[in-house]
Amino acid sequence: MEFTRRRLALALALAATTPAASPDVILQYFESRWETIERRMPDIFMACYDALWVPPPGRADTGGFSVGYDCFDRFDLGSGTNRTLYGTEAGLRQLIREAHRAGILVYPDLVLNHNGFRDLGTPGFVAAGDYPGFAVTTPGDIDGDFHGRYEGGDWNGRTSGLIDIAQEKNHVFIRHPVTPGNPQNIPNETPRESNRRFYPDTDFNSPAHLGNTSGDVHTPSGFNLTRPEAGDPVPENATGLLLRHIRWMREVIGADGFRIDAMKHIPQWFYDNYYDAALAASGSPFSFGEAFDTSFGLLASYTRKDGFGNRDVLDFPLFYAMLSVFNANGYGNMADLEFASFDGQDGNFNDGSRGVMFVQSHDSFGPEESNLAHAHLLTRTGYPIVYFNAREFGNNRDFPKDGRGDALGGQFGDRILRLLDINEEHVRGAHHTRHADSDVYIYERANACLVGLNDNEAFAANRSVFNLAFRNVTLVELTGNPGASPTVNVDGAGNASVTIPSNGSSRGYAVWGLPRPRGITSGAPFTISPVASVIAPDPSTASNATRRLTPIEVVTANSATLTLQLEDEGLDDQAILRVDNGAVDALGTPYQGGQFTAYQAFASASPSFGGGT
Repeated sequence: MEFTRRRLALALALAATTPAASPDVILQYFESRWETIERRMPDIFMACYDALWVPPPGRADTGGFSVGYDCFDRFDLGSGTNRTLYGTEAGLRQLIREAHRAGILVYPDLVLNHNGFRDLGTPGFVAAGDYPGFAVTTPGDIDGDFHGRYEGGDWNGRTSGLIDIAQEKNHVFIRHPVTPGNPQNIPNETPRESNRRFYPDTDFNSPAHLGNTSGDVHTPSGFNLTRPEAGDPVPENATGLLLRHIRWMREVIGADGFRIDAMKHIPQWFYDNYYDAALAASGSPFSFGEAFDTSFGLLASYTRKDGFGNRDVLDFPLFYAMLSVFNANGYGNMADLEFASFDGQDGNFNDGSRGVMFVQSHDSFGPEESNLAHAHLLTRTGYPIVYFNAREFGNNRDFPKDGRGDALGGQFGDRILRLLDINEEHVRGAHHTRHADSDVYIYERANACLVGLNDNEAFAANRSVFNLAFRNVTLVELTGNPGASPTVNVDGAGNASVTIPSNGSSRGYAVWGLPRPRGITSGAPFTISPVASVIAPDPSTASNATRRLTPIEVVTANSATLTLQLEDEGLDDQAILRVDNGAVDALGTPYQGGQFTAYQAFASASPSFGGGT
């Protein structure tokens, strides 16, 4: 019940006239333990994020303080006695379960291009077993499963000095051996019965001591969820191990999709012929990759959206355009933003069909005018990312780069939260540019909102816009930024005049939309009864890295009464709610499709203007 409050209040039923919901907003949540992220799930939910991108969860080569991109063992997610930087496999599973209860997807970072820094030249590394599941050298191939130290190019060279996996090689071994003495076992790897859980259960009569396992619960790829120890090791090459890892993360650990690291450093055939097929049985979940390039053609070659594959890429063309515009101290050309995105590669600019947008990341500092850039990202079409570096592991780490300290609110303010609120309630519908010049960019999300951006640091911008989809309506300003037109009157031809604040205080943006229902001010607009107890938020003295901001009302009774009191006649005809992402039947028959899937309608309404409460 504790995850329902904000989105319950947002889900007032104007669905018949509201365009379809916008794509998911992704929170890149780095530098925090799994249990901390789980504990802050109420904050993540209340902020209106739809998905989490979390760092690589596997064991790192350089030890327990590494971010995780230097892979040592992909299948070792940490245990109670030997944790990774982020925690344990059990902790990650629990985080994913809690995220799913809140209707939030989880995209772990997936490293398929390379392992760590150590190689054949590292004293004692091979004798100690080198990278679990891999061979850094084999008879007849001194470089084993990898490319050579002195090879170069995007596909064969070492990225940041990390040993590059050769996906095209075909050295076949049982890479997580179980039975001692099996000639197919990979060299220098100790056989362990516990390795069975990393394999699908392909033989229901093996191992013999378990008996027939056909009645157990199996995933689409055959992993045995009832008895993981029933897995059957099979010979495979290095690419086979990577694909097995992908399926294991998806089907056993519970990942909803992936962010793919160093995507362009692996040939396209790997994704087209193997990666997509590995995920097809589990529904072709969404993936987005880091192809650090601005070429539309190259980015398109790593994108697939034909139903069999569901791959996108990070929108580096838009990122670099924003760096140019928003790092120019007000002298950038705002009109350059209109056609900058990779979204236009398919010939339909600004329809949101391609490109996952970001302002900054663990790799890249964002532009100086971060507020303006985020205002653009969170109101345009497509998937936006907000990056949060929690700094739970210290403030002096050069990597990963710093993020938005206010991504979840708290001591750094609520500017991002206000934009997320607007995104949740108003950002939907087709994109239409209504005005663009060197200082100002104005666009409409059809029948949903009007957005104005102004990078001039000295003057507010007064502009006229024409042929809006809105007709004969008064729009209200939603950001609260001083100097913006508080209301905008749109005439019968769709024409209007707007004032956008100057960007002198980093508030050079405004968003106008239809008025929204307001809760009563004479008391609490939303109440649950009975409440057994309230888990208080953390005090303001707590660190921004770990501080939970949201109080949690605990309901232990078998039934409860939810009351929502609003004061706008004509704007609050109906209210709906969803509990535990629809897993709990709270009010009867849920909606079966559309943006309100699994929501349920409040049982009764009593309009106060008719004498009710």
